[in-house]
Amino acid sequence: MMTNISKTYISSLIPQGAMILDVGAYDGKDSVELAEACNTMVNCFEPNPESYKKIMARDDARLTIWPYALGAFHGKCRMNVSNHPQSDSIKTPKLHKKLFPDVVYHDSIEINITTLDGWNHSVNKGAAIDFIWTDVNGAEADFLIGGDETLKVTDF
Repeated sequence: MMTNISKTYISSLIPQGAMILDVGAYDGKDSVELAEACNTMVNCFEPNPESYKKIMARDDARLTIWPYALGAFHGKCRMNVSNHPQSDSIKTPKLHKKLFPDVVYHDSIEINITTLDGWNHSVNKGAAIDFIWTDVNGAEADFLIGGDETLKVTDF
């Protein structure tokens, strides 16, 4: 069951100008809402080229868009693509197909993937992160494994 978390509530938890990541940004809707509510820039991670184009089309200077997934390693991997892009996953869908029988996985594409630690070290110079909004469609364990050091310096 999904819980709707208010972006205004999130803004009360973090400082102005906070470092925010939106991992699995899909179309950028949450990214824009976070940027507005928190009055800051948002780093968006979206590996699906079609969804990446949707975020780019927003033409929002507050969003820095990274065209890769965050997982347990750096390189290339396959992403399972569905008729509902918010369900695309680097993991083989199992329970998702039972819970949402209308979602059909029709293809897989090669995408770029890196680790949260690798990104934070090379781009953010290992600095603290205030908030991570993440939706990685079954790849949560991989995300956590690849972010062990960064998560130690992440507030929320």
